Parts: sequence; structure tokens; C-alpha cells
Amino acid sequence: MNMEKVKLHCGVYGEGSVFSVEVERNADVEALQEAIFVKKRYKERYTFDASALTLYLAKKDGAWLKHDHTVKAFLQGDIDTEYEEMLSTWKLNKEELFGDFQLGGEEIHVLVELPERQSADPQLIELQESLLQHILMDAPTSTSVRSNHFKKKLCATYNCDMGSGQLRCMLLDTALPSELVIASHLFRRKNEFISEKFMGFSDIDDVRNGLLLFKPLEHALDHFQISFIYDPSSNEFRLKIFDRSMRKQRLLGKLDKTQRAILLQGQVLPKNWRSRGRRLAPGTNYDLQTTFGDLEGRTLCFRGIERPYKRCLNLQARLARKQAIKKQWIEPEEDDFQDFWSEGMSLAEKMEFYYTNET
Repeated sequence: MNMEKVKLHCGVYGEGSVFSVEVERNADVEALQEAIFVKKRYKERYTFDASALTLYLAKKDGAWLKHDHTVKAFLQGDIDTEYEEMLSTWKLNKEELFGDFQLGGEEIHVLVELPERQSADPQLIELQESLLQHILMDAPTSTSVRSNHFKKKLCATYNCDMGSGQLRCMLLDTALPSELVIASHLFRRKNEFISEKFMGFSDIDDVRNGLLLFKPLEHALDHFQISFIYDPSSNEFRLKIFDRSMRKQRLLGKLDKTQRAILLQGQVLPKNWRSRGRRLAPGTNYDLQTTFGDLEGRTLCFRGIERPYKRCLNLQARLARKQAIKKQWIEPEEDDFQDFWSEGMSLAEKMEFYYTNET
């Protein structure tokens, strides 16, 4: 049986933000802490747990705090000690809290206090995040000699050498000319100087920091247009397209003239090939009609026990989503996913650790 839910308006001290959450009426305050923690996405920015949030009943002399143009200044000021703190074990439906609560308009019901060290300077935290994103994203692929060595290691580890000058793309799971299958670093080589501190490995050419992908896919991953999101229900990594304008685009269209000639082995496509259905590239099982959208949700294919670092794929996906929001490819509330940084600390904890060790 579905429990009755109640919608509560919350205001955050320090930030000055006002938002709403829904919780079950008979839940305890701890559940409200969790709902606020998730809604505000504090895990992505801070290292504290939901239980560290201090919540106050925004009610004084029987009246709820009025939500008007003075609220932001009030929230950014000192904490009003006249509002009662709600303890985590209290039930929301107790009479003193929200027992007979009915949602009204233009009012705030819960005041939220962040741990002191976290709420001290949110502008500085935002600046640090922006700088870190710039460092991690503004790092193009470099040098061919080391790339060839990395590529050979990936081929051996992930069983991608198909012989006859062909390599297997780990998403398409089909053999293609080796020149068109690229060794992609998940945590970029130019950021090697922070790889051990930030990601927990010193060798940027660690095979778990890479994938072998068809050139158009490698380019899209490197430019944060696509990502691979971990699906815990199937234990697979699935392709996610953040740049929705790509969905109808053929992968073939992303190859330059030289690359296309390699794929087609010198053959010339008839003018009406786009309207003639499935057409395989010579000597392969690759359909030239394939679009990025055709591949969305497809899983990476592994032929052994080795897997890439989840933390590397998670970081790339988080950066891709932030870029998608910034470029208005998606709305801020769209295409979110559960973090899968399971091999170590959370992304927020890694960022905290990185900045702590830099200062």
C-alpha cells in the first residue's frame, strides 16, 4: 500500500536557496535529511553524510516562515535559534511537527543548516569545481609513440586483435581496420601529473584506464558528448548520449576522407546508398547506416575478466553531464545517474582530497 506523501518547502542557511521535497508523512526526520541530501546533490560537492544536516522546524508562534523577498537575506544571515531543531528519530507526523499539516502557499516549513566547514564559503567551492572541470576537460590526446604502446596493451588485455590488420571496437564488437580503432584514455594523458593523487593509479597507460573504440566513438567520448554509464542490474556499461543532436548522425559521417577510404577499401558508394538499407563495410560486419542513436543503451563487450576502472568512467560521465547542462543539451534535472565510483572514494571525496593536498 502506498504511503501518503507530504510536500515540504525548505530553505538552506548560507546558500539562500529555497526548494521542495516530498517524503512519506509517517517517515522520520532522518528520511527528510536523506531526501534533502539527494535533492540538493550534496554528494557531488561535499564529503559529509546526510545525517550531518541540521534541520529546524520553520514555525514560530504557530505560523510558518513566510516565503517573500526577504527570505534570501534571512537565510544568508545568522541562524535563528528560536526555531526548534528536529531530531533524526522524530516522526514527521507527530503533532509538534507535521501531524495535521496541510500545504499552504508562500511559506517555508524546514530550515536546513549545513555542517559549518561546508557552508563557510560556497562561492569558493563552486570556483574550485569550475577550475577542476577546466583542468580535466581541457586536455587533448597527445603523442603517438606512447599511444601505440598503450594500444598494444589494450589489444592484449581485452582480446581485440582480430588478425589481418583488424581490431575489435569494444562497443560495436566487430572487427574494423586497425587504423580506425583508437586507444582512448578515460582519464586523459595530459592529466597524468594528478592521476595518482586524484584517481589512485600512477601509470596513465594502465589498461583499466582505456578502451578501444571506433574513431567516431572515441572522438565523441573524448569530447564528452557520450559516456558509458554503469548499470548495476546487469553489471554492464551502457552507452549514454548527452549531445542529443548526434542521435540521427551516422558514424560514417564523422570520418574524414582518408579514414573513409580506409574503411571502404577504396570502394565508392553509390549515390543512393543512404536509402538502400543495410550496407556492410567491405570485409567487416559493420553497417554503414549505423547512427549514434542506434547504439544508445548498447553495452561494452568484454571477452575476459578485465574491466575498466569504474571511477574513470564515472568521472568522464559526470563531466559530460555537466557540459551537457552548460551547453543546454539537457535540462539540469535530466539524465542524472547514480554514481558508480565504487573502487574508492566518492567523486566529492576525491575532489576534497585533491584540493586539501594542493593547499
